[in-house]
Amino acid sequence: MPRRIPFSGKKRKVQLRDKRAIKRGDLLEPTAEVYSKITKKKLKGRRPATDSDFALAAAKRTRMLLSSFLKPSPQFLEASKKAAFTEILERPIPQGSSILSPSICEVSDQGLTCPHRPKWRYGMTKNEVEKNEEGSFAKWIAQTDETINAWRQANLVPVQGSSESILPAPTYYERNIEVWRQFWRVCELSSILMLLLDARCPPLHYPPSLDAYIKSLRPARQVILVLTKIDIVGEECTTAWSTWLKNRYGDSGIQVIGAQSYELVSYGEGQGSRVKYQPHMPTKLRDDLREALKTAHAALLEPPSKVKEDPEKLANWRPAVRAQVDWEAIGQDIHNTPAIVPANHEEEKEELSNDPDTATFKDVDGDAPPKEYMQDKFLTVGLIGQPNVGKSSLLNALFGEHKVKASRTPGKTKHFQTLFLTPEIRLVDCPGLVLPALVPMELQVLSDVLPIAQIPALPACVRYVGGIMPIEDVFEVDESVLEVEEVVEDKRTWREGMKPAVKPDLSAKKQKWTAFHVMTAYAIKRGWMTARTARPDSTRAGDAMMRSIVEGHVPWAFWPPGSEPPEDGRGIWLRRELLHRYEDDVSSSEEETEDETSEHDLPSDDGSSVETNEGEEEEEEEEEVAKPTVGRFAALGIADEREGDGENE
Repeated sequence: MPRRIPFSGKKRKVQLRDKRAIKRGDLLEPTAEVYSKITKKKLKGRRPATDSDFALAAAKRTRMLLSSFLKPSPQFLEASKKAAFTEILERPIPQGSSILSPSICEVSDQGLTCPHRPKWRYGMTKNEVEKNEEGSFAKWIAQTDETINAWRQANLVPVQGSSESILPAPTYYERNIEVWRQFWRVCELSSILMLLLDARCPPLHYPPSLDAYIKSLRPARQVILVLTKIDIVGEECTTAWSTWLKNRYGDSGIQVIGAQSYELVSYGEGQGSRVKYQPHMPTKLRDDLREALKTAHAALLEPPSKVKEDPEKLANWRPAVRAQVDWEAIGQDIHNTPAIVPANHEEEKEELSNDPDTATFKDVDGDAPPKEYMQDKFLTVGLIGQPNVGKSSLLNALFGEHKVKASRTPGKTKHFQTLFLTPEIRLVDCPGLVLPALVPMELQVLSDVLPIAQIPALPACVRYVGGIMPIEDVFEVDESVLEVEEVVEDKRTWREGMKPAVKPDLSAKKQKWTAFHVMTAYAIKRGWMTARTARPDSTRAGDAMMRSIVEGHVPWAFWPPGSEPPEDGRGIWLRRELLHRYEDDVSSSEEETEDETSEHDLPSDDGSSVETNEGEEEEEEEEEVAKPTVGRFAALGIADEREGDGENE
């Protein structure tokens, strides 16, 4: 009988953690090939392979697709913390704060680019191709860092009440080449690119670097801009941004449409219940999307201008996509349609290779696709964009059910996914990646591009939001935390009827709000205290406030330049209630479980970490938070729960 191998409690915890990660989809489940490779490798050692070895091998591959960012310097973190303590938030909100800065939305060239995939030949090996890509990517990283550092040096921020200046917040961008490889592959596969933009701040999601990259693709792609989350910003703001985008990019043939991905199903009952949503796209928006795809497809069937000018090129030119597409099949019986299987691709390849017109095809000045590209006889539509703009949610809405996983946490999709909407239309969901742009980190966090659990500079984010939104009114915090100046008694002698009436200066109180005061007041309101010192947990409060804002519980939106937003001293805050509201849905971090955050939570400036205990959150959410509005992201948590229940069964 073989000797039993001891299995420690630590290893057991690792094993359970990896199993939960595989169940959530964060880790890939080990395949038979992985098991065999690990077993062969471990047989040479002293002990056989265990389940932990299999999970760790799969985790290594999955970890390659995790986003990578440059951490801010300790000097910036200390300066941002000090500013949150000392700098007074300007009240009322300055006029024009709700209009997006022209330096972000009207600059056509910021000196930044997206990395291009180096050219390759069929005779090259896999290692040669990867080495070329890694070398080119390293040069791009160095050039991008140099441009961003020069931008930060040229835009020093003065410190309030001092003659000193500090560097502005760093800007984040994707630094993992594996994520960019996913993006390259989706762009290569797609004939039409649907670029999803968050309607709350669309120019942030379509920076000049991406615009230049898309225009450089050969053959040229058709682009459709899709404004998502339009139910948060409202019809007036959506129309303003749609008009602005058409005026800016309409000459390039780019179309602009809106999209909504969820509808209310029912209100839950009982303690801890939530509003239930399901993937759904209204009929009008679905028709707009169908017409946009038809227009883009028609443009693909037309030869480029360079080809039209040359009769010889025009005679040899053939479109790269199939000419006939059944557009009416989109949306028909989406709830009862079985899984769609495309036509036999091998037969299509053989037919295409025997076509004399296709066989004589020649690549002419990059205006026509290569032969391999022409072998696709169905229309491929790629969904690209930054994290958490709603790519996976839009796919689920098109199918009317949960086809792909979606989450409120940015970066849920790790690998591009291919789905057939009809036997003739193929959709490709690309993982979101943070695009290089000269924008502050606080704006990226506000737009839900970066995961809040990984942001160590939360006080800087709260201070930034407090400058463009009256957060003390949004969360209805108590003003008693403000320091009230002691009233000095007037001992002068006055004649009868001459002594002036002393009135308290209530306006002076409102001028003393700082980001730290707001976070402290909100922590007191929610009863969040630190474990040992029993002080208000301002870090947890700042985390909860930012989550409520970015997830749509607090509606907000920027307005395009040239528009006339209502100037009521509320900045970007849209003080209105959405159709669906439920107080239990204001949980600050219920989406992220303990396992998801344990490895990524960064310590706060005071040494404590952001707590995300789901059970405590649900009990404490009974208190209403400043007229919150429920975002459509609440359905994402329900989707994950359903998938988890199905796997358990």
